Amino acid sequence: MPFMRYVVREKGKVELGILSCAACHTRVLPDGSTIKGAQGNFPDDRAFGYETRIEAGQTKDVDKLLAELRSDLRRQYAAPWVSDDPKIQYDRLSLDEILSALAAISPGSCARQEPASFIPPPYRI
Repeated sequence: MPFMRYVVREKGKVELGILSCAACHTRVLPDGSTIKGAQGNFPDDRAFGYETRIEAGQTKDVDKLLAELRSDLRRQYAAPWVSDDPKIQYDRLSLDEILSALAAISPGSCARQEPASFIPPPYRI
């Protein structure tokens, strides 16, 4: 499990830990070997979208889930002082449209590293 870590917080109980540094900084190569500390290839945004789809299927209040998701995305990406900020279009999208946008982000990159999921990140060499 190169992206996760096993965690023992209680004797006899092994849990799977997430959000370790390795989640974003472990590159798994085609031959299965790993490079620790490299740009990762874990599909973070896709995983978030997938988990949110599961949550949407289990909740009784999808509208509340959508409102919370929009609020979170606005906090992460929006610049309220920019008029007609393209990142605010989350307010106009359905839950499925937002989750589809998250699913389209390529593994190894993450929407929160500058732009929103609708604006490709600038790659610098």
